[in-house]
Amino acid sequence: MIKFDKNLRKKYNEFSTLRRKIKGDENMNVWEKRFYGKSKEFRKEIFRIPHQDIPKFVKLLHEIKARKILDLGCGTGRHVIALAKEGFEVYGFDVSQTALKETKRWLTKGGLTAHLTQGQMYKKLPYKDNFFDGIISIKALHHARVAQIKELIQEIERVMKLGGILMIEVPRKKKRHSSKKYKKIEPGTYIPLEGPEGGVPHHIFDEAELRTFFSHFEILDIHHTGEDKIQTPSPHYTMFAKLKKRY
Repeated sequence: MIKFDKNLRKKYNEFSTLRRKIKGDENMNVWEKRFYGKSKEFRKEIFRIPHQDIPKFVKLLHEIKARKILDLGCGTGRHVIALAKEGFEVYGFDVSQTALKETKRWLTKGGLTAHLTQGQMYKKLPYKDNFFDGIISIKALHHARVAQIKELIQEIERVMKLGGILMIEVPRKKKRHSSKKYKKIEPGTYIPLEGPEGGVPHHIFDEAELRTFFSHFEILDIHHTGEDKIQTPSPHYTMFAKLKKRY
């Protein structure tokens, strides 16, 4: 049976309290209002296809005999499903109630189980210290200002076991954003002025910055992804790392 954790959802930013605006008028609940709660795009087959490097992540997890895995910003659950199929105990965390309901529907259809929690990732995560053997976050943790991203990384370190495996995908710098479509709110951080992600911060990384932010990890690999004209048309980094120490 799927565990849909309503108590944790209430304790950690129930949907009715998730609508939070920070400087620059960025609405962090845009995913529910403009995308998942309004559009049916998320049910297209393209949103069922796992990241191309999931086999590598699974291999690294098996090497450390991982059991509990967190998908941080899991959306409609493509990686929750992929990892549950591999036999891991999977936890999905996302801000969107609609996205988690779709994940639950998909899990049920496949006869799979997972722990699903709704909440805001830029606050304290609702998990114990040293809880996860692995964490994956694809195109999610960069949707904030630098200070918030750094706090989230500390939370990732807190809930992760030493030696645990991390897989992330974040945007990488390639060319300057058009001033007509984006507003720069701090170095490397932009807010789209239109589209389904309008109003949400996007921090664009360079490799040196990515390594600095994750300095408590042993970087196993960083490579270019995206620009594939299917799932991720824009340039991204995918990084694999192993937690070596904490703040």
